Amino acid sequence: MFEEQPNQFVSRCPLCNAGYRMGDAYTLESADDASMIYIECARCKSSIVAVVAMSGVGIVSFGMVTDMTREDVERLRAASSMNSNELLEMIQLLQRKDRSVVRELTHLREKEDRG
Repeated sequence: MFEEQPNQFVSRCPLCNAGYRMGDAYTLESADDASMIYIECARCKSSIVAVVAMSGVGIVSFGMVTDMTREDVERLRAASSMNSNELLEMIQLLQRKDRSVVRELTHLREKEDRG
């Protein structure tokens, strides 16, 4: 939808108010009526992920500031979603008061990396 000028509707950095340049924006995904874009500010290096969409009232855009790089966003988009057991396990880990959470999360990540 907005492949030609994806940042035309998200024009300024929300943190430093610098104007975005065309080269600052990268289209992550595009459908008939919406595009998801990643923009990094050339001035302050902050990043946003934004959705620009057509609605019944016109063009709507919304975004969120993130500390993720474009590569982080792409990796997370490609990753499989959590199943209900993994979600429950994560909740239990986060409810612990001791430092074992870090060890458990590191162990889970190592298991995931192996396969």
